[in-house]
Order: sequence, then C-alpha cells, then structure tokens
Amino acid sequence: MSDSTVIYRQMETPDFPVVFDLLTIIFQDMELPLLKRLSLADIKRITCQAMADPTYRYSKNRCIVAVIDNQIVGVCASYDGAEEPIVDKPFTQALCDLGFDKSLKLFIDRETRPGEYYLDSIVVSSAARGHGVAKGLINATIARVKKEQGHRLDLNVDLHNPHAKAVYTSLGFKDNGHCVISGHQYDHMTRLF
Repeated sequence: MSDSTVIYRQMETPDFPVVFDLLTIIFQDMELPLLKRLSLADIKRITCQAMADPTYRYSKNRCIVAVIDNQIVGVCASYDGAEEPIVDKPFTQALCDLGFDKSLKLFIDRETRPGEYYLDSIVVSSAARGHGVAKGLINATIARVKKEQGHRLDLNVDLHNPHAKAVYTSLGFKDNGHCVISGHQYDHMTRLF
C-alpha cells in the first residue's frame, strides 16, 4: 500500500455501490434507526438511486473518493450547511419511487450550523487506514470549499472516536461545542481558512 499512489477525484455513477458499502460503516457505527426498519439491500437501492440527484447529500458533486490501484478505498461527503434542509429530499423521492413509506428517514437530527460548510461523512476502508487517506480526503475537500469561496469547514466527531479527533486536530480543526446525533454524543469541530 505504501508504494501505491492515491488519486482523489469526484465520485462517478459507477462508484455508487462501492461508496454506499463504505458509508455503511458509518451508518452502523451511528446505529441509525432505519437499519432496524429496512434491510441493508433495500437501503442500498434507495441510496444509490438518490445519489443520481445532484442535491443529495451523497451525490457526485458532494463526494470525493480516494482510489488506490483502481479500487475506491475512501469517501468524503460535504455540502454547504445552508443546504441541509434539501439534502435528503432525493432519498425521500427514492423511497416513494421504490414503493417504500416516504416518512422513513436515514438521518433524523440536524447536523449543521448556519454559515458553515459541513463535512458530513468520511470513511476509509480498513485496508487503507493509517496511510494518510483520510487526511488526503479532508485536504481535497478543503481545496474544493476554498474554490467555492468558502472560509470554513465543520464536522462532528463521535466522543468515542479519539483517533479520528486526533486526525482532525492535526489538520487544524478546533472544538466548537457539542451535539447529539442519533443518540450519540459528538464534538463539533471547525477549521477556518
């Protein structure tokens, strides 16, 4: 792995299933209630359909993937916090299109604050951890936010994940309060640039 080059790029349509599989690591860690209501296969069908909509939280224009040897090994999703009210509408539409109850939600809690660009999700495959992939994904996200004239990036990190918090701190993120998401306690962190 150390001799392999990591490529960071926008997610593409063929990437949807692999990206979903990586995101499932986060969904399971968060113990999202929807995981108890629908099968993972159904959630994957719904999510992959929603990914085709550019406003979805996990759409092509919101996700950067890390690729090593033509394999996706990580993903980072981010969006302008002002768009949080619309980022899950494509998921609701996909629920309807596929015959599921439209009141079902993948996420139920507000995660962003006014004026921030929000790093919604970042995950790296177990095989690629410890090789700087997460830092590369965050740096690629920061470059994109700067290009869009943003001046800050915010995220939430689970209190029970000190390793991730250490990575964020090493990249210049600072504590900026606390929040609860799906019943888990999180530190809210901010990086200004």
